Amino acid sequence: MKAWIDSPISLSRGVFSSWAALVSADGTILYSNASFARLLAMPLGKVMGESIHTFIVSTEAAGFRRMMEANPSGSAGESMLQAQDGRRVPVYLSLKPLSMDGIQVFSLVALDLTERKQAEEAMRNAYDELEDRVKGRTAELAESNARLVAANRELQTLTENLIRQSRNLKEARNEANLYLDILTHDIGNTENVANLYADLLLSTFSGDARTYVEKLKRSIDKSIEILGTVSTIRRIHSGTPELRPVDLDAIIREETGHYPEEFIQYAGSAYLVLVDDLLPEVFANLIGNAVKHGGSDVEITIRAEDAGGFVRVSVEDTGPGVPNDQKEEIFHRYEQKKRGVGEGLGLYLVQVLIERYGGEVWVEDRVPGHPDAGAAFVFTLRKASAVHE
Repeated sequence: MKAWIDSPISLSRGVFSSWAALVSADGTILYSNASFARLLAMPLGKVMGESIHTFIVSTEAAGFRRMMEANPSGSAGESMLQAQDGRRVPVYLSLKPLSMDGIQVFSLVALDLTERKQAEEAMRNAYDELEDRVKGRTAELAESNARLVAANRELQTLTENLIRQSRNLKEARNEANLYLDILTHDIGNTENVANLYADLLLSTFSGDARTYVEKLKRSIDKSIEILGTVSTIRRIHSGTPELRPVDLDAIIREETGHYPEEFIQYAGSAYLVLVDDLLPEVFANLIGNAVKHGGSDVEITIRAEDAGGFVRVSVEDTGPGVPNDQKEEIFHRYEQKKRGVGEGLGLYLVQVLIERYGGEVWVEDRVPGHPDAGAAFVFTLRKASAVHE
């Protein structure tokens, strides 16, 4: 029987060593193995003779007595033992009635559940910690979602405001364009009439009076030039450019045809560039700039050279040149300086057009290192063939 008492017993999950004893009907411990004595933290000799009820925690006493009074086949369940050293040991008890020499006794097998209880407690703690983390994370997500909703609402409001401002801006632009169209049309008509009368006066007056009329006509011509430049800039900004392949040589020859042949040197070119019908304005402004500041004896040279996917065009003159400290700002709006055109709008118009075509524009010395020897206005235009490739 001792071999049965010390044998391993399987309980639920795993295998446990048994701590066993024989108990009389009144609870006296008749026999105990060494393992059961160690479980109670008592010498083996002192365990036998003690009442098993002494080692049952008071809160579990009634339940243990019901186990002893259970059905004849025995009973089992969890309980709590009170060890001699003060420890409370959770156990799984199995009671089975036996008959020994006509006397009823109970075989008691106790399985120590301490490690399992500790594992369950650790699992509960881990679960509680995980639950707390989930709650905390859920609260963070809810807060983030609330901020996101608020930000989305603010973005929607901002979008609506931008749409409204864009609509107002469009209406204001259309109204401004209407006024500008009226002004341009009426001022243009007035200037044409004034110019006609100035021409008639030139044939009438002589001496100082003629000089005054000539100055008046130059002022009218300058006003017409400015008005034309403003109209061109407005046209540039009115929409997306529709660029197409254009014969660069034909454009240059048409613009140079307004001047005497010996006035401009141009050897010709054979390039198709991607531009629109405003490209002549570039040459008109640059040639007019050279004539205005170089005088009647100025010499102008136009060159067009291959530059990979671009054509490098230069308009050179023997005029006063551009000082180094003005080479960049000369293209700024209203920066007249030494070489301004049309009250500072002409070169600005050139820059706007070249950038519109995807190129660059700058000014160099006609003779490197000698700004007083003339200027070279250089710009690049995209080849139509390069775009197709």
